[in-house]
Amino acid sequence: MDFAGNGSVVSAVHHRLGESLRYSCQVGVTHWEKMAPADGLPGPAPVLFFAPEQARKRLAESGSGDFQSRVGRAMRRFFESAARWLRVVEGRGRDSVEAVYRAMVEGRVDPAEGHVLSLSAGRD
Repeated sequence: MDFAGNGSVVSAVHHRLGESLRYSCQVGVTHWEKMAPADGLPGPAPVLFFAPEQARKRLAESGSGDFQSRVGRAMRRFFESAARWLRVVEGRGRDSVEAVYRAMVEGRVDPAEGHVLSLSAGRD
């Protein structure tokens, strides 16, 4: 699967949609090894979403108190939602970390599992 950062995917989207593409935003760089220059693409120039910059914009727009309140409400909604579907799975020791890593690389990790891993074999 190709995703954020893959120059051939970005190019294909731009060439397919051309001038009807209104906005091109890259969120993340999961395929950094496949990045390509965005020069000469039809449509709008791709922009990179950078969370700290967006936070600065929102702070300037609404002020610190309102910004913090909105972030707090959004986080509460997220946590309440995640509590319904996310299972936290703890693992300790090198073997556990390696097993989860291999399962993730091979695409065998359930998306509803959030793995919390520690190389330490004992309780901290």
